[in-house]
Amino acid sequence: MKKLAIKLLLTSIALITISDLLRDINVISIMVGRITWVLSIITFVFTFIYLLSDACEKNKAFRIIFWLFLSYSIILIIRGFSSPTIDLTSTFRESHVFWSYIIPLAVFFDKRLFSIILLFRIIYIFGIIFLVIAIVYPQALFDLLISPRIISVFAIGCGFLLMNARYFNNRRAIIAFIVLIIALLSYIYLARRSATFTVGSLIMASYFLNFGDKSKKLIFKLFPIIFLVAGTFFYLNSSSSALKKRMNERLFEDTRTELYDAFFLQSDEFFFFGKGMNGTYYYPMEESVQEDGVVFNDVVYRNVIENGYLQLLLTGGVINIVLFLSVLLPGAIIGIFKSKNQFTKSCGIIVFLWLIDMFFYGMPGLSVHYLIVWISVGVCYTPDIIKKSDRQLIQEFDEYKIGS
Repeated sequence: MKKLAIKLLLTSIALITISDLLRDINVISIMVGRITWVLSIITFVFTFIYLLSDACEKNKAFRIIFWLFLSYSIILIIRGFSSPTIDLTSTFRESHVFWSYIIPLAVFFDKRLFSIILLFRIIYIFGIIFLVIAIVYPQALFDLLISPRIISVFAIGCGFLLMNARYFNNRRAIIAFIVLIIALLSYIYLARRSATFTVGSLIMASYFLNFGDKSKKLIFKLFPIIFLVAGTFFYLNSSSSALKKRMNERLFEDTRTELYDAFFLQSDEFFFFGKGMNGTYYYPMEESVQEDGVVFNDVVYRNVIENGYLQLLLTGGVINIVLFLSVLLPGAIIGIFKSKNQFTKSCGIIVFLWLIDMFFYGMPGLSVHYLIVWISVGVCYTPDIIKKSDRQLIQEFDEYKIGS
């Protein structure tokens, strides 16, 4: 039952994103998309609740601060639903509104190693699906509407997998590496700065985390050579000049100063306590289609600021940011510096990289990445896992044949 629940949990999150994508590109009708979305949300809710079986009661400090954070989140949800301008459709349809307050409960995800191993297996299967899509429909990787959604669902989890390559065979490590490289190249081509940093940081963290492994996987032995050859080819190849020009333009392009200026001019209204779950700020925009294909709808008040920390500020003020960091930052420190095994260190790094991502984008919401972040937070606060050695974990992983 646990195995089925984990499969359905990740599959439901995937379908929520993919159904919207298929509807947007007119592959399925609006009605079919809505039915798929509703069924996926129902599946997500039931399996998510079923898998929250670890109360993390052994860490009292965590329990106190997390319940403060959770209580404040409940207040923000109530304030959001009591707002006279509430739009129930956007509240549940947009992943960063209601669902961003639900995903942190994944800190109570079942911590038995069997469940973690099942999670790795589903992530690996998602990576295989991504490779199939890349082979069968490579054009998708060059489409700004399609590629980011596919990567966020099927590829991003492979960063977590690659960080833990010590526990797997060469095949799984190589597959995870290839998936991340393809995702990185796609984001570079699309000139998505924050996403490129996210995937690139996962690859680099995986390399350094596995650097001291005496039984280092083949892919990490070849890692410097691969990047040296790829970098040299990219630099010397004249056909890449247009891409390099596009990247340079995007690298220094200022797309958010005007938006942030308008946001901070209104910050006195929400600086300390925020505006609640459905908080908005005044920033009128006419409907338009950008050169890169991004469509902006006609709005007067926006409920998204395209920055994780500013989103927390808008909805819950400085108090929200402080409580959020009080949960995640100590967890990252414990995982990275106080753990005896690579698995918990990888969880700490996942959390730490997310905290950095939030400076560039890193929007909390209903996504595979954000789910992994909060599962990792729970692992970092679990003494039984932290105290295990790599040898013990390798034995347990082998017992469940995770490395095969």
